[in-house]
Amino acid sequence: MVHPFTRRRGGLRALLVAGCLLLPHAVAAQQPPQRSWTAPQTLTPPTQQSPRPQIAIDGGGNALVTWIREQGGSRQAQASRLAFTGSVSPNVNLYTPASVMAVPDETSDVACNAAGQGVAVWVRATGTGPADQMVQAAIFTGTNWRSAVNLLPTPSGGVRSPRVDVDADGNAIAAWVQLVNGVAVVRASRYTAGGTWSTPLTISAGNESVDDGVAIGLDDDGDAVAVWTGAAGGVPTVRAARYAAVTNAWAPATSIAPAGRSPSVVRFAINRAGTAAFVAYRGFDGVQDVLRASRLDPSSGTWSAPADVSTSGSQVVDLDVAVDEQARAIAIWNDNDGTVRTSRFTGSWGSISTRASGAPTRDVSVDTDADGNAAAIWARSNGTQYLVQSSIYTATTNTWMAAADVSDTTGDAVAPRIRLHGDGTAVAVWQSDGDVAYVQSSRYVLTAAPRLSPAVVTGNTVTLSWSAGTGTPPSGYTIVASLTSGGAPVAQLSAGTVTTTAVTVRDGGYYVRVLANVAGVQVPSNEILVLVGAGPIPTAPQDLTGSVAGNVVTLTWSPPANESIAPVRTYHVAAGSAPGISNLALFPIGSAQTTYVATSVPNGSYWVRIYAESTGGLGPASNEVRLIVGPPPPGAPVLSGGAIGPGAVLLQWTAAPTPGAAVTGYQLRAGYQPGQSNAAVLNLPASSLSYGATGIPPGTYYVRVVPLSSAGPGEASNEVVVTVP
Repeated sequence: MVHPFTRRRGGLRALLVAGCLLLPHAVAAQQPPQRSWTAPQTLTPPTQQSPRPQIAIDGGGNALVTWIREQGGSRQAQASRLAFTGSVSPNVNLYTPASVMAVPDETSDVACNAAGQGVAVWVRATGTGPADQMVQAAIFTGTNWRSAVNLLPTPSGGVRSPRVDVDADGNAIAAWVQLVNGVAVVRASRYTAGGTWSTPLTISAGNESVDDGVAIGLDDDGDAVAVWTGAAGGVPTVRAARYAAVTNAWAPATSIAPAGRSPSVVRFAINRAGTAAFVAYRGFDGVQDVLRASRLDPSSGTWSAPADVSTSGSQVVDLDVAVDEQARAIAIWNDNDGTVRTSRFTGSWGSISTRASGAPTRDVSVDTDADGNAAAIWARSNGTQYLVQSSIYTATTNTWMAAADVSDTTGDAVAPRIRLHGDGTAVAVWQSDGDVAYVQSSRYVLTAAPRLSPAVVTGNTVTLSWSAGTGTPPSGYTIVASLTSGGAPVAQLSAGTVTTTAVTVRDGGYYVRVLANVAGVQVPSNEILVLVGAGPIPTAPQDLTGSVAGNVVTLTWSPPANESIAPVRTYHVAAGSAPGISNLALFPIGSAQTTYVATSVPNGSYWVRIYAESTGGLGPASNEVRLIVGPPPPGAPVLSGGAIGPGAVLLQWTAAPTPGAAVTGYQLRAGYQPGQSNAAVLNLPASSLSYGATGIPPGTYYVRVVPLSSAGPGEASNEVVVTVP
């Protein structure tokens, strides 16, 4: 899928150091900038199986990566954000607790729009049975992940191939394959930005059984297309269904490919403007499998007759397709002899060119930017192991660069995925297989970029050092500091041509990068986080939720919004018997994990909050959740009665309704205003269903009765207004 990327341009002002130094105005370089792939960066621990990463990129060049972690007999969907400046966020668990390993080949998918709003989907096992499978999704707001939600009303069986895409406004559609009454169907659910996911709909026909996985794409207006392979009426073909945002409805599925031998490996791409979409798949030409492609004309809703893109004589194994904003497409595939080939569509499919040959290859992927430039990637054997290789296409010169190695030789590198940013930067992720499968990434960046080392902080003095990039020496460097990763600069300092300098900085957390001035172009380094002094206090943890299973309580939350500059050392759990208090528990969990599981929790009612602690101190509380362990507190009695004479009152109430914990007493609460208890609070035995008193001062009282139990106070009764003469 292609994204209309735009570069970030922020105002520059100096707050950190003396003076106000504007950066030199960027001008066009005389020669095309030289780029290369950075050294691979490992995103997951080498002790955890983390196969099949997926990637999406936003308009600022930031990438979201998801994968499924496998460890200790369980699986967990995880995510990380790769900032365009080079920094990498800590890995985030997208749901808790971890899933049992009951879903074969469990995978995830991720998408985001130009604004950075993203969504991830995956299949999660809710138990060990074949029907204990659930489609889940999590929303990325641009700064953090929201709590995961279920897209199915109940667990099901045969759930696989979850796919997702998102439009310009943050609306999303997820699609997957699911067994319904023994038939594999395609189902879809739509997320409304800021709202909820819709009830899943079956969008494939009832007389077809879906064979291959589903692919889906949205344009920026929210219109969508889903494609899959299935057997409509028992005859294998490629099927497609269209969603119209205006009517909020799916049209009936139509067939694209000619009927015949089962097509497979279906891929789909749609441009952001919604002016062109392509489906590519592997089809049989009577002799072998070839790459076929069909173009959708969104204005008429018709698909072109499938065209053979690859030539007869070689068997297509894997394939991918991408489309730009001028409705031009690029297809990539590899043959059974190991050759990687590409072809471009510019009104028709053009000549075929070779990207790699002479050795086994696998796992091809391609992406384009809005102008038709492209980045292709695949895995190729060197005779001993697989290496990830890439080639870059420049539209203005209609040329592909020679293939370059992206991965190193530390392990087999397979399952690569690539995304291209509009400024020429590409981001790749792949699975490296050593003792376990772990996720690695690399960026295709300007070779003139300096490399910034970790800062040395002594008191309020920060020493920065960096190495120069290759190529033309820069005419000078500028140090830039921001309060958020990749954010607008709040400080800048000219460093001349030296590659080390010391500055005096006030306490706080800062993201720092160095800009090299090369032929009038500002070339940024990687980005580092510098903490000075105690550092800032974290803001409140977000989105606290809790669940209860027997006497086990699981708490899940999202990190503070300012976690990037106030790294959390530990979280604290506070629990009280009433809102806002911590009379039952207040303790640190001893880690920065955003999940806490408490076992053997006594029956009762708990109001729970989470606090984050950094080196700067303890931050404010999260939202508060009420959790009930064991039987729920009693329900609300019905209160009646009132004054029966001067200074005399008689009140009666019904027993607290069941189900609920046994009543251990009743509490009579009276106030001078509605909802208050500032006149009297009386504790009465559980056997009392009435209360009478004399000698009460004249006045108007607002009275309620609350049942008490081992599970905590129950629901208050209705409020009775008592006027005593």
